Amino acid sequence: ANRVIAIDLRGHGHSDKPATGYSMGQIQNDLEAALDILGVNEKFILLGHSFGGAVATEFAATNPTRVSHLILIASAGEYQLNPFYRFLLNLPSQFLRILTPFTRNWLGAPPPVLKDWYANILSVWNGWSLFRDLRMPTLIIRGHLDRIYKKPLFEEMSRAIPDAEEANVGAS
Repeated sequence: ANRVIAIDLRGHGHSDKPATGYSMGQIQNDLEAALDILGVNEKFILLGHSFGGAVATEFAATNPTRVSHLILIASAGEYQLNPFYRFLLNLPSQFLRILTPFTRNWLGAPPPVLKDWYANILSVWNGWSLFRDLRMPTLIIRGHLDRIYKKPLFEEMSRAIPDAEEANVGAS
């Protein structure tokens, strides 16, 4: 039997949504604390979806002896938003708060939180150099509906990670 743990990152799902604290360092601290509290002491398979792939990559690169396998779904080496989403996240926070009730069912986090995530983490994160150092077996899963970020940023990942396996589950 396998144990599966799904963690809502800071600001997402049922986790707290503080006004500040959205940095990769803080997210890594949150992940480490969750693993400690849940008693995850042995090697484990780490999966990250979308920007969770960046979080998983950072953790795997920093803790290679803890991660047996890495799975990255709809993740990229950097997160350059398409112009429409970038425009939306540049709107004033008070306007984004008004949109929150209308986006609750399809966004993983409220728009003001996503604005902070983008400004403090997504727009500055670059994983290309981290990918070269990953040595655990890595599976990259991508599809054709990944339209939030630029397509080449998804396609380059399997070439950037040594011996990565890629599964394209959609039409190109």
